Amino acid sequence: MHTSVEDWDYLLDCPRSGELQLEGERWRFRVHGAGVKFTSAGGVLIDVHRGITRAELIDAWRFMQYLESTTPESNVHLTEAAVDAELRKLEETGLLKRVENEGTYRLVA
Repeated sequence: MHTSVEDWDYLLDCPRSGELQLEGERWRFRVHGAGVKFTSAGGVLIDVHRGITRAELIDAWRFMQYLESTTPESNVHLTEAAVDAELRKLEETGLLKRVENEGTYRLVA
């Protein structure tokens, strides 16, 4: 996390955009609303708009954006509703646990 940021709810003191290095890879970031969109040099996209301080969480939007950025050759266009339905199925199997009512999940260890 950016060490000078204190307002993790609204990101008002966070730089609006920039770059960072993570495990030897360069990532660009851009703050939007109450979230941050991260893009790797290789085009991988992670758009965090819920639970920004909790990297272990996923939701349909974050997962859909990630999948589309890592499999562009598939020409499959996902919808957030379809991805959310699949996440709910994974919750029913016990692989995921719902953390918040708005559709945020974490892997069950």
